[in-house]
Amino acid sequence: MLGRFKKNGEALCGMIGRHAELSTQLRATVEHLGGTKQQVTSKVSDTEDLLANATETNKVVQTVAGAISRLLKAGSLSLSSSGALFASRNITSANESVKRLKDTASVLAQNAASANKSAADVESHTKSSKEILERVNNQPIARLNGTEINVSSLSADECNKTFFEVLGKSWDVAFERALGINDTALLETSDELEQLEAKIKLMESILTKINKSMDDIAATMSNAVQFEEKAKTAAADAVADVLRSLMEEVCASATELHKLHMDTDGFKGRAVTLRTNVSEESRRAEAAWRNATANSEMPQDVEDGFTHASRGVVVLEKQLQRVNAQYARVTTGLSEGLKITEDRDAKSHIAVVNFVCDVG
Repeated sequence: MLGRFKKNGEALCGMIGRHAELSTQLRATVEHLGGTKQQVTSKVSDTEDLLANATETNKVVQTVAGAISRLLKAGSLSLSSSGALFASRNITSANESVKRLKDTASVLAQNAASANKSAADVESHTKSSKEILERVNNQPIARLNGTEINVSSLSADECNKTFFEVLGKSWDVAFERALGINDTALLETSDELEQLEAKIKLMESILTKINKSMDDIAATMSNAVQFEEKAKTAAADAVADVLRSLMEEVCASATELHKLHMDTDGFKGRAVTLRTNVSEESRRAEAAWRNATANSEMPQDVEDGFTHASRGVVVLEKQLQRVNAQYARVTTGLSEGLKITEDRDAKSHIAVVNFVCDVG
């Protein structure tokens, strides 16, 4: 009987020690959970923002691709073969980067949501663990009270000290105390402590996995940001390729227009000279005719010749006026075409301009 009393006493004091250790571990786990929840909340927000950025970046890339496609189909200004090729390659690269960005952002958002759920599960486990701890809390004292042994605290050292004192007393006193220990109750308390210990280990294991998941999300988000930058850069390069090619076409057209305008100015000068020459030659011929003959009127065929020449000059001047009017229409149309207007396509042009400025 005394041997069983000693064994049960050691078990009971051991439970008091385990209870204190598990209480400390549970407090540490609760603190660990608090820090992890902050991490998870932050990462959930970050991944949601990344997913929104992926959607917006995809929208801008598709706007750029659509604008370039419409420009190629319109045929109003032809892109050089190299410009069209480079733009096409850059749009393909932008689409590939956007797809990687969207896929990565989607996976990260799912992982963050899963981690958030796991953290909520751990929080639920902490509540049930606290209930077990509270339930077990007073049981060791109750077991001691059953032996009519009073202790001032729940320390294992105090418990062992008390039992040694009892064992040092007379045999009949020790026997009486031994009868007060309930073996079944001791087993129940031991089982609950084992259950609590298992819960704490499980929670710590889950929290460790969540922390690793947060580290993985942080590392992968850096790659995702690079995908976003690559998509923006490729789309901006596509716009630059198109603008460069169109600028070459516009500059070539402007150069040709300028050359034609200079040629027209040259013809205008020649027309003025011709008109002056015809008038002067007509007066000279008329004066020479009067001096050479008594007849003041020149022959009809001579007058017809000068009249025909004058009409030719008038026709030339009218043609030059038409050329000037056509030049004015072309230059005005070119200037207006390069302006951003408030029409349907202007919104996409403005979006592209803002996008390129943002990348720069």
